[in-house]
Amino acid sequence: MNMSTRFPQQVVKQSSVYWVSEAVPLGAAALVPAFLYPLFGVMKSSEVAAEYFKNTTLLLMGVICVAASVEKWNLHKRIALRMVMMAGAKPGMLLLCFMCCTTVLSMWLSNTSTTAMVMPIVEAVLQELVNAEEEHEVISTAGSTITEENKPIGICQYWPFFSHLFTSDQTC
Repeated sequence: MNMSTRFPQQVVKQSSVYWVSEAVPLGAAALVPAFLYPLFGVMKSSEVAAEYFKNTTLLLMGVICVAASVEKWNLHKRIALRMVMMAGAKPGMLLLCFMCCTTVLSMWLSNTSTTAMVMPIVEAVLQELVNAEEEHEVISTAGSTITEENKPIGICQYWPFFSHLFTSDQTC
């Protein structure tokens, strides 16, 4: 085996070892070929860079940056609160709000990216509904016992299959 075919195989093997063992951070392990191929003359640096920076890669990197900034500034919680305020706990209205939010996002982003960005919003909405239900139970049990008329209305009434999400001893 000559040097031109043996060296790339060794680089791939070494990168695989770094990747699987996590001896170095995954980002650094992914960049090992980008540094070693031009260094040893296997490929030009412009060819290696072209392989790393394709349009879809840059799109996903941009969406990851946007999603990270949305979570850092708690924008997903703000959107979730606004959606719950507009729709209440009605599943049909919440679904409509999610559809509108996803539609607006997918005008500028790919569908995969939109899904990745909507998931924190869904989690925040579920958390707000659970918190509201727990707060309503605390308020209603502090004043008097709960009767059939003022039983807490929450997510479990509309979506009973979400009851497995609750970790407390509460039954829906």
